[in-house]
Amino acid sequence: MTRRFLNILTAELSKTKSTSAVLIALFAVAFTTFLVLTNYNLDIQSIVSIGQNPWFRIIELSNSILAFFVITPTVILIISALAFIEQKADSWKLLYTLPISRGQILISRLSIIILLIVSILFTLCITIYLSASFLDWRFPEIEFSFYSCDLTYLLNHLAHTFISLLGLIGIQLFLSYFFKNVIPALSIGFFGFIFGFLLTAGNQKLALYNPYNYSMITQDLKMIRYEHNNIIFGSWITNVELNSIICFSIFLLLTFALEKHKNIK
Repeated sequence: MTRRFLNILTAELSKTKSTSAVLIALFAVAFTTFLVLTNYNLDIQSIVSIGQNPWFRIIELSNSILAFFVITPTVILIISALAFIEQKADSWKLLYTLPISRGQILISRLSIIILLIVSILFTLCITIYLSASFLDWRFPEIEFSFYSCDLTYLLNHLAHTFISLLGLIGIQLFLSYFFKNVIPALSIGFFGFIFGFLLTAGNQKLALYNPYNYSMITQDLKMIRYEHNNIIFGSWITNVELNSIICFSIFLLLTFALEKHKNIK
């Protein structure tokens, strides 16, 4: 069974190459890096603090830009791109003629989504190092070379971001299976993102119940005020991330139930 699942995963990965999902992931990292470098070049005086480790600031800025503006629409687009290739030719029905369970098909799709998101976060780690090297050459006064990068600090930030995305992944995965067209799933996804952004910017308590903005509020990214929306910081798993895990579990179970009772006629 393990070997059969690996074959399914390999086939799903090969199919992913025929979609725009990989390009979307690469663009997300490139766009985040571009915005980080642009911020440094336009307003370096307010970003850099003399006598403080500059690595902390570039990590915080990179994660803030990713979490607020980039990662949510990227996840929505990746899941829709993976669904589109099958919905386009109505070829999803052919999957159920194979000698594999529907659960294995779903888990393989979920695995590819998670792999792409982890790849984005891992690639961002690399671009942070490359950006710091460029900035150290461009602005020697920042003194990146005089300090060491706290890898634990970097991975901790990205781990919080990843966990906060689980609820979003669960919802969009369910929508991609519920609708036979990617347009409704995309529309709901981007509406949720815009609505979540407004809730977050307005410091509303309802932001705790919209998984589309969890990446924006799971950490104190120093971009908004958090004192009125009941977010609990200070623990490794925040209440926002706990909500995300619960949401992911619920929608994953709903997706399994939907697949189990789906009629392919």
